[in-house]
Amino acid sequence: IRAEERLPTTGSYQVELREVRPSNDDDATLIAAEHSFAKGEQGRIDGSADSLRDAVEHYETGLTYLSALEGKRAELDVDVLNSLGMAWLDLGDPEKGVGRFEEALVLVQERNDNGRISETKRNLGHALEWLGQSTKAKGLFQEALDQSRHLGNPLDEALALDGLGTVCYSLGDLRESLEYFNEAMVLLDKLTYRRGRAQTLMNLAYSYGDLSEDYKALDCLNQALELWRQVGNRRGEALTVRVLGTLYTKLDEKQLALSYLDQARQLFGPLGDKNAQATLFNSMGQLYYDLNEVETALEYHEEALGLGQEIGLSIVTEVALFKIGRCQQSLGRNQEALESYRQALALSRSSGSQIMISAALADMG
Repeated sequence: IRAEERLPTTGSYQVELREVRPSNDDDATLIAAEHSFAKGEQGRIDGSADSLRDAVEHYETGLTYLSALEGKRAELDVDVLNSLGMAWLDLGDPEKGVGRFEEALVLVQERNDNGRISETKRNLGHALEWLGQSTKAKGLFQEALDQSRHLGNPLDEALALDGLGTVCYSLGDLRESLEYFNEAMVLLDKLTYRRGRAQTLMNLAYSYGDLSEDYKALDCLNQALELWRQVGNRRGEALTVRVLGTLYTKLDEKQLALSYLDQARQLFGPLGDKNAQATLFNSMGQLYYDLNEVETALEYHEEALGLGQEIGLSIVTEVALFKIGRCQQSLGRNQEALESYRQALALSRSSGSQIMISAALADMG
């Protein structure tokens, strides 16, 4: 699953917000910690970049309060660490997420907190898979699955199955990924966790799409979109709308695709997710190029290039440079096209992209 599209799922801790000032009194300090945690959870639900950064600050404040309690209400510090790790994943920083999940894992193992061991291993698995450590991630998801089945927790079991599916997808085992995702859906359909259902439906759509079972993918995406809207998850909605646009492009329904991609552009703007915006701009550029609106396509790819360079996302930058070169070549700007192709070739990491870019250069002589 594309790293920027993954929306890791975890449980949430619901507390009532109470305006308090921290003091030396344990009860007041605990209330302050709960208050900070609840504010952090609200920020994660909102999903914008600013809200996520605020959430990180609230979680860190909560941990400071909890450290003063010297182990009282110990389960809350694990919840805060897990949510803090997830916030870092949502912000596109899996390495910081790994650090927080590892802290949480040490605590739950020391306390033999079997219920949270499964969740924490699953969260760590998502972060490691994002970092390309698929073998370690698969092992953690399998351990989480075994643990959840031993405890008879169907939600944790479903989320662990979904995690195993994501690893299989990343490794190219598409049929196996479908088996895990469908097994997860059997459990999720019996539960009320709509965010988990939405994410697994999206994951099913990616696998079906890569297997060219496009109408099955379309059905999954439409179901996921409705669920994201029901739970008010704007980032999930935006990502699903973008994937719908990409799928309609593949189905050669270009005007419908353009409508979805433009909706995604409007949804992503307030979220401040530059990673997702850069990928979206490349998709829109490709679509306008297919519609023979080359100047407009060039503008979108240039926007994608600027964002990709700003956030250091090399794959987006490479794709943007190649497609900028193609637009420039179509517009007769051959010298500029050559320079764009050469820059893309210097960035390319896979043999497939190198072959594609080299062919374009050879075609220009």
